[in-house]
Amino acid sequence: MLWLGHSYVALKAFAKARESYEEVLASQHASEEEKTTAQVGLTTIWGELHYRSGEYEEATKAFEEVLTHSTVNDPNQSGVLLYLVIVISRPEIM
Repeated sequence: MLWLGHSYVALKAFAKARESYEEVLASQHASEEEKTTAQVGLTTIWGELHYRSGEYEEATKAFEEVLTHSTVNDPNQSGVLLYLVIVISRPEIM
């Protein structure tokens, strides 16, 4: 289900991605690593939705939370960092 959630995110089908990630979180068979990855996926979705809704402070908090779970080799790190830079560069935040 984790890969399915990632696929839905790539398609910008956030509701379906959320459902997939929530299934991973609820699963007795998912490892702690898979659950952490699913939680990061959910937080990334919330960050993007907050950003698109103009809720920049909430978006900043979500993206900062995602980065606490990020590693140097994380392929999504650059995208999250870019979102964070865009969000905090907005005049409303400064």
